[in-house]
Amino acid sequence: MNPPRHAPVTAPEPLTVSAAPAEPHRRQALVATVHRTLRDDPALAPRSRAQLARACDTGRLLLATTASGETAGWLLCVPHRDGVTQELAGLYVHPAFRGRGTARLLFEAALPQARTSLCVTGPRLAQHLVREFGFRRIGPGGLSLAQWRGLFADRLRPDRLGGLLSAAPRPRALVLLRSDAGARHEPCPGCRLPVDDRQAFTATDRAFGSGALSRYAGCPHCGHLRRLEPDGGADKATHNDGPVILAEPQLPFVTAVMDSPAVARLVYRPRARWLARRHRLGQGRRVLDVGCGTGGLLRALAATGAEGEGVEVDPALAGQARRAGLAVHDGDFARFRTSDRYDAVTLFHVVEHVADPEAVLRRAVDLLVPGGVLCVETPVTGGLAGRLFGSRWFPLLPPFHRHVHSPASLAATLRRACPGARVLASRPVYLPGEYAASAALLFEAALPHPHQRRRLGAVRATAGCLAAAVAVALVLPLEVASGMLHRLLPLAGHHRVLLRKEGPA
Repeated sequence: MNPPRHAPVTAPEPLTVSAAPAEPHRRQALVATVHRTLRDDPALAPRSRAQLARACDTGRLLLATTASGETAGWLLCVPHRDGVTQELAGLYVHPAFRGRGTARLLFEAALPQARTSLCVTGPRLAQHLVREFGFRRIGPGGLSLAQWRGLFADRLRPDRLGGLLSAAPRPRALVLLRSDAGARHEPCPGCRLPVDDRQAFTATDRAFGSGALSRYAGCPHCGHLRRLEPDGGADKATHNDGPVILAEPQLPFVTAVMDSPAVARLVYRPRARWLARRHRLGQGRRVLDVGCGTGGLLRALAATGAEGEGVEVDPALAGQARRAGLAVHDGDFARFRTSDRYDAVTLFHVVEHVADPEAVLRRAVDLLVPGGVLCVETPVTGGLAGRLFGSRWFPLLPPFHRHVHSPASLAATLRRACPGARVLASRPVYLPGEYAASAALLFEAALPHPHQRRRLGAVRATAGCLAAAVAVALVLPLEVASGMLHRLLPLAGHHRVLLRKEGPA
């Protein structure tokens, strides 16, 4: 009897993972296939063709293919609606390629992009993450409860943060997972040492009512806070981004606050008197105020005899200042060009808004005459209010503030931007209302908002106002103590530095 003949065994073709093809016709065919699969499979969340096309353009639709070009599977990553995190929204493996590690290859390529350690996803994706990548199940099935557990994990263990939310259509089928993998290290803008991006927390815009989420990474070496998410669309350099992020333009409210007698008495006039006293600003001295708003400081400086000019990125605020007779230039300070030189350049609450504070400070020093002074004031970490209120600390002001320095990181940045400059003053600064505004933000969801036309109802609005009033009353002793003792104790959340450029006065 002849032995049975076996068919020759051929090794399977190796698989490679890459982004979507660049050819338009191949990309359109791929989008149509993925869209059809997401629509027909009840375990996957449907996505529009426009969303899939954007995923292709940004490299978030990953393909596993053979050397001959046959598609073995795909994995879809899409931006979450918060604009910060990513979702593992769909995984598909062709039946002929199951059991060959296709899903593992796709996950290995996707996880470095996701940059997360806390993951809410569906059972289909969860089994691969648990079995193949060492994720641990730590949460129940309900999405709302899982998000609360994730919130507590963020607050209690900032080294294990979340950010990967599934688009599965059935919330009760979601699973909360955790892993310590996927971190990325970037240099701190202050001390230049690497910072693990898992050392971060999530903050919500409550001051302006947009609800936008931002991620801030804290440097364990110097205490500097840096906003993690990349900029998108409109530049949030000012507090007046209009309909881009707000329900209605807030210009009347902002200008009313900036031009109020209380702000002039409590903020602008003390700043002008302090500058005049420390630098002997008087008749004929030229001052450039960067980020001048409606010109409140310029009016206060005019009372000392100084000649003030301003630069304001918000055209509406700059226009209002010019209508008041002030010399204000409209535009970004980074692109401000002039042959004039100034006896003083002031940056009150500017460096926290810009992408590169060091470059802005260097440009400011270039505009000084020899012997001129640079004055910088900005929110800083380390104060009692920041420690007490956390992500609801009012001066954090997400998403508008890209950087929140610490006193150490501010000093290091100034040393690099202003080499050889002499420090004339470096002191904590108390701004009235820091504790009260932070306490009121605890109840922002139940408060009538100046930037949002919200129908809260009389009962809810009244209860919210009463709760906020009680919270503000409880922190009033801290306001008084900060106003009196901020030079001795770490109570204030702002810092001011005055530098003199080398050279004869």
